[in-house]
Amino acid sequence: MIQYRKGGIPQSPVNTTINAIMVVDRYPLGRKLFQKHIKTIEIERGIEKMPSEEFYERLDRLDGTEMDLSRYVVRVTVCENPYARIPLDRDLFCGPFDERYGGNGESGIGRVFAGDQVSQFDEPFA
Repeated sequence: MIQYRKGGIPQSPVNTTINAIMVVDRYPLGRKLFQKHIKTIEIERGIEKMPSEEFYERLDRLDGTEMDLSRYVVRVTVCENPYARIPLDRDLFCGPFDERYGGNGESGIGRVFAGDQVSQFDEPFA
């Protein structure tokens, strides 16, 4: 979105009419919940990795539950153009599984929003 001069020096923004790119995809909620479940057990037991036999037994037992690996939810990921002439309203696409990337004012471009259901998996497991 930036035109550069010789030597890699930024010159001017381009494509300012494009305000964002949105991607509709599937968030692997079941896998995330299962991983959190396993990690919690490993921490409680003070082990580095659950034995494979127990891991697969739990995987089979949790089939059809909220931790089923085939469980997905639809969500939107927004990638903003920080140089857009008319920015996309940041009140749009703020669902529990949505994410948004754009100009964050500090280090350039980064994540500026993560829904509460996504951000719970960013936290270290207690």
